[in-house]
Amino acid sequence: MLPRCAIPAVFGVALTAKSQSGTAIALNYNRHMRSRIFKNGLFVVRANGYKLENGAVLVGADLAGANLMGTLLHRADFTGANCSGAFFPLALTKTKFTGANLTGAHLQRADLTGAKLIGANLTGANLSEAILIDADLTGANLTGANLTGAILKAPDIRGSKQKDAILVNANLTGVIGYNP
Repeated sequence: MLPRCAIPAVFGVALTAKSQSGTAIALNYNRHMRSRIFKNGLFVVRANGYKLENGAVLVGADLAGANLMGTLLHRADFTGANCSGAFFPLALTKTKFTGANLTGAHLQRADLTGAKLIGANLTGANLSEAILIDADLTGANLTGANLTGAILKAPDIRGSKQKDAILVNANLTGVIGYNP
């Protein structure tokens, strides 16, 4: 049987993910349960203001509209996850969002240094004042993304869609593949 758990900040959201070993993980959120996420069958990740284990695996997770504010997701893996409209914390260094749906996600002031956003859909995402130093946005969809005041030092955005991206006061030092 798959473990069940809850994150109070994410009411009524079902999450399915895979552990590093490929085992499916099912998480069922409701407001009456304490916050726990399982990794490889163990309680190792907690949200809603608690420190998460480095490298939390949320591959393929459905976190649409989730509120993850106050958590630390350093080196987390959201590969292929649906994070549309989700609210993310500030600490997202070296996090993997490869192929993730981040449409309308709230990533303002997030530190995405070294993050992998390869092929991620960031349409309409709020990345204002985000730090994207050495981030990999190869093939990402940045259509209509708000990057006002963002620091984009040396990220790779080759092959990305940049139509209507808002880059007011953004630092574009050393950006690879920028097409103004």
